[in-house]
Amino acid sequence: MVTATAQITLSANGSSTGDVRITGLPFASNSTYYASVSFGFHRMTGLAGMLQGLVEVGTTNILLYQWGASPSVALTKAAVPANAILYFTVTYEA
Repeated sequence: MVTATAQITLSANGSSTGDVRITGLPFASNSTYYASVSFGFHRMTGLAGMLQGLVEVGTTNILLYQWGASPSVALTKAAVPANAILYFTVTYEA
C-alpha cells in the first residue's frame, strides 16, 4: 500500500488541453479497481460540483472529476484558474 499526500500550487495553466489529471504518483497502481482520492482546494472558482479524483488503474495518474446533480464529468481546464491550490491524500495498492 502507498499513501501519497501533496499540495499543488498553480502559477499558470498555459495552453494545456483535454481533461485535468495529476501525474507522477510515486508508484503505479497495481489494482483492478480505482482508488478514491480525498481533496481540499482553494481558489477553484470554476467548479460546478464537488471535486473527485480516482487513481487510474495501472498508472501513476489521478483523474479529476466534478460531481454535481448529474453524473460525474471530467474536470476541464476551464474549471481550474491559474492560481488554484489543490491538496490531496490518497492510499492505493502498488
